[in-house]
Amino acid sequence: MTRRQLAKTSAATALSYSRILGANGRLQMGFIGLGNRGDQVHEGFLEYGDSQTVAICDLRDDYLDFAATKSRSHPARYKDYRKLLENKDVEAVAIASPDHWHALMFIDACHAGKDVYVEKPLSLTVSEGRRMVQVANETKRVVQVGIQRHQHAAALPVLH
Repeated sequence: MTRRQLAKTSAATALSYSRILGANGRLQMGFIGLGNRGDQVHEGFLEYGDSQTVAICDLRDDYLDFAATKSRSHPARYKDYRKLLENKDVEAVAIASPDHWHALMFIDACHAGKDVYVEKPLSLTVSEGRRMVQVANETKRVVQVGIQRHQHAAALPVLH
């Protein structure tokens, strides 16, 4: 599978179009973590044109500037991911932050009513992972973990 195919499959499976497409027919996305992998994830979503970057979050201004330029829009900029999650325009988030932040950001995003795509690893511990699955089920959010080697329609890890 190529990276393009992966991005297309991830975007389609991670986000249930019937639930989250906005009035303009495009998914309103927020991106948390815009470093190397975050930039690749952002680019993968942009490639298909069915999503719009409405918010970006990173501690580094140069990463925010680069992502804003790529986004072909004027996304809101945040240094604190919790502020991005408060943005009502954001329907779903892609999390590509450092690994130790995945669990907390995932849980906070679900509680904020956002659907979530999170890069691997899902968590650093088994107990974190179990809590994440529990929260996804409780909040009924659509979630996807970026486990590319298992990215096949028969083997997609859907946690809801």
